[in-house]
Amino acid sequence: MLSLLQLEPSERETLGAYGREMVQEQYSIETMTKDTLSAYAAAAMRERRLLVSGYYGFKNAGDEAILDAFVQSTKDLPCPVSVTVLSNTPEETAKKHGTPAVYRFNVMSVLRALWRADVLVSGGGSLLQDKSSTRSIIYYLSIIRLAKWMRKPVMLYANGIGPVEKPRNRRRVKRVVSRVDVLTLREESSREELLRIGVPGTSMHVTADPIFLLDVQDEALAECTLREAGVPGDRPLIGISVRKLRTGEDFVSQMAQFADRLTAEFGYHVVFLPMQMPHDVTMSREIMAQMAQPSYLLGADLPPEALIGACGRMDLVVAMRLHTMLFAACAATPVIGLVCDPKIAYYLEKLDMPSGGAVEDFVPDQLMKLVREVLDERQMYQERLTRAVEPMGQGAHENTRLLGEMLR
Repeated sequence: MLSLLQLEPSERETLGAYGREMVQEQYSIETMTKDTLSAYAAAAMRERRLLVSGYYGFKNAGDEAILDAFVQSTKDLPCPVSVTVLSNTPEETAKKHGTPAVYRFNVMSVLRALWRADVLVSGGGSLLQDKSSTRSIIYYLSIIRLAKWMRKPVMLYANGIGPVEKPRNRRRVKRVVSRVDVLTLREESSREELLRIGVPGTSMHVTADPIFLLDVQDEALAECTLREAGVPGDRPLIGISVRKLRTGEDFVSQMAQFADRLTAEFGYHVVFLPMQMPHDVTMSREIMAQMAQPSYLLGADLPPEALIGACGRMDLVVAMRLHTMLFAACAATPVIGLVCDPKIAYYLEKLDMPSGGAVEDFVPDQLMKLVREVLDERQMYQERLTRAVEPMGQGAHENTRLLGEMLR
């Protein structure tokens, strides 16, 4: 300070002018704003690490299609991301989807993956339900609880909720899901179920199943898939998708009778479309063993583009599996649903497609009558599907948009 006071007035004036110039150049509002924006831009472009939890690695074509759609959709996010998957078969998942994967039941591997992640994505699919077992719902809720304990943001991604019937499980869902940052739900009924359970609705968004992002049909792959299944090319095709339920022997024999009539009366080749290995294959073969007419079974563990392409080669699909219905819808192939779960009825209504009734009330004569109606008016049903699928695609993109907002 003393040395400054000893300067000549002209020297002090020169030094002051230099100081003002330095401040204006290095520390002005404009410069500081530019530096701040640059810092934010650099942070925004930092790669985010996403950990995905779902029913992956269990040879379920529908869930594998969800994961495929999710991985593809990350290219549209506002920042670069890396995806790691919790899987029952990590090596197979990594090979199939091109993402790192860890074994979902290895506690230390899961904890390390959660610790390294920036965001946990839980879904899609029907993860939070106790129809299959309480153990399943506890597993998925536990992953979310661990993430929140580590202070990680969590997104429920295109989930189908329920049924959650046991009071203790409903309390578990309320306690855990109420802490989730963003919830996107596959259907309105899932939102209603969460509201009944007591989850606040402020962060809920009803979107659509992610597979509506998969608009690919690989014609060559579809042709190869049908050829490998031994399907002749001399007749049109009808697809049937069944699943193993407590329907009894009557259902197997009645479905065999129905499939025989599709060939004998309508002149179609019947092709069975397995979605869950090995259960759907076993059920399909039980039906085929009781048929008098020849029928065909597609190969196991096919990629989504092969299944969508195969559906596109068919005039009609009759399905008990939700994602078989949605594959057919993506291929603009009319579908009749056999209702074994509320989500089937919901999507039949959204797609404006006919219901074959509840599986437990299955009557071949009534279903044959409905098949005839759809085949006679096939073009009209295709037009219905085209109109219905467009908003479904928009809903599927909404899942990606909301995840992108979360990452910002």
